[in-house]
Amino acid sequence: MSRVGSEIRAMWAWSLYVWRYRLTDGGKTVLLAISCAGMAAAVSLEIPLYHLFLSLMFFYGFSWLASSLFQPRVKVYGSFPEKAMEKVSFQVNFTLENLSRRPAYDVGLGFFGLPGAFRLKDEDVLVPFLPARGRARLQVTVVPGQRGWYQIPDALVYTSFPFHLRRTGEVFHRVGTVTVWPFFHPLRLVSLPLRSRHQPGGLAFGASCGDSPEYIGNREYRPGDPTRRIDFRSWARLARPVVREYQEEYYCRVGLVLDAFVGPRRHRRSFPELEAAVSLTAAVAEATCYGEYVVDLFAAGADIYTFRAGRSIGQFEQILDILACLQGCHQDPLEKILPLLAEELSRMSAVIFIFLQWNQLRRSLVRIAEEAGCLTRVVLIRATRPTEKRMISGQEVIELTPEQVLTGQVEKI
Repeated sequence: MSRVGSEIRAMWAWSLYVWRYRLTDGGKTVLLAISCAGMAAAVSLEIPLYHLFLSLMFFYGFSWLASSLFQPRVKVYGSFPEKAMEKVSFQVNFTLENLSRRPAYDVGLGFFGLPGAFRLKDEDVLVPFLPARGRARLQVTVVPGQRGWYQIPDALVYTSFPFHLRRTGEVFHRVGTVTVWPFFHPLRLVSLPLRSRHQPGGLAFGASCGDSPEYIGNREYRPGDPTRRIDFRSWARLARPVVREYQEEYYCRVGLVLDAFVGPRRHRRSFPELEAAVSLTAAVAEATCYGEYVVDLFAAGADIYTFRAGRSIGQFEQILDILACLQGCHQDPLEKILPLLAEELSRMSAVIFIFLQWNQLRRSLVRIAEEAGCLTRVVLIRATRPTEKRMISGQEVIELTPEQVLTGQVEKI
């Protein structure tokens, strides 16, 4: 029974593949017409119905035979870009090379089984004539509708010659993978009265390259100076203890904490609050990464992400890669990220919190940052507009709706 069931499932899958991908809209119409004419002819004695049925069968059979004889031998060059922006269309140029000694007609690339987040502006983009041993260019316009990391299925090289009833071809071209970055509206201003704080190791610490502050010269030894800074060559030359002197580095580090806790609402498939929070995080990161700041991203979702960027340490594009793959979670992740954040608070100048929920745990996290000497800014994204202002430590919590963020109404925070 299981073998029969597997055969039925395989036949059903093959039928769906033929119906969705191999048949064109015209081919589906002709097959439906053949079915209707056959059923009508089976219950009627009218001779014209038999003629119609046989004519349609001959027409479709000739199309099937001709398309099988003219299958293209084509090599394809080109692939999708590795990065794309959500809701921003991109164009991909493919080059088709005819390997046969005879010309090919109506040759196209079929991107069948694309992830639901992708949409083609033109389903069928064809090269009407591809000369023997010749090349032609084919352009495809794609619109990614949702952020994420996607494996693009192989494209089918096909021909719909002669009557555009069916797609024939056995050549598949590997397209690759695409990371779709979240779409965001740039912020005009991130208003934080930042101050520099001492960073042990200076810029080398920010770059995770070890403790090596900048050397500025030598001076005489003083009681209490670490012995590892003694310059023995200068001591031998001057006949008195000499130590190397270093300049400690001070600069601004901004913590960016994104909370992707969407609550226990498992029946929902989309979370506009989360998408708005990710978009706003990308906008804040862009506004700070290209300045004189070091940005520490802490993203708490289904997985915990930490990343440092700014001042030639990391690229803003890498933050977008993280945000592209961030997924919401139904169990509160802040308890996991709190130890990671607590280790860095003493070195940070400010922390920007972007929350989807507001409760005692989040209030405590903000107070911990303030007690560590950090300036804080709290942004709460909720679907409903606030009825009253929320305050913490005498500072107003910025409350935004997903619509305000996603439509570009937020210019500063």
